[in-house]
Amino acid sequence: GYKTQRKAVFEDHMRAHGGRFAFECADKDCGYKTQRKRSFEDHMRMHGNIFAFECVDNDCGYKTQHKHSFEDHMRTHAGIFAFECAD
Repeated sequence: GYKTQRKAVFEDHMRAHGGRFAFECADKDCGYKTQRKRSFEDHMRMHGNIFAFECVDNDCGYKTQHKHSFEDHMRTHAGIFAFECAD
């Protein structure tokens, strides 16, 4: 089952069981729901095609709201991978 150290996170989790979400996307074709304001704000920026980080490689087009994802992406352009299967 679900486990967490934080009471607020647990309460969010329990509300989701009852189908209660603090934030719901108004786009009828989307259906996105979340308990977190920041996640909802990130989601709505994607609808507006507004991203905090965009790859400068003209052939790529990668965009994201998250710095860590962008940094991971840029390492792939440099051929740097944290894990590689030997098979």
